[in-house]
Amino acid sequence: MKALLLVTWIIPGQAMSSYQVPFATITLCREAAQSLKADASKLSGETGSKAYQISALCVAQNSN
Repeated sequence: MKALLLVTWIIPGQAMSSYQVPFATITLCREAAQSLKADASKLSGETGSKAYQISALCVAQNSN
């Protein structure tokens, strides 16, 4: 089943950045979402705060 990754980055002092990425499977989508969350955590650790926040959600797409 195809999936769509919905991403929103929240960084203080900047406008929110949102985008969507299509994936061939929900598994690939979930792996990408986890990778993005790890990146946000790493960036926050480097700055010493929780400045980088992310919302990464996978939703299934119907094949019509």
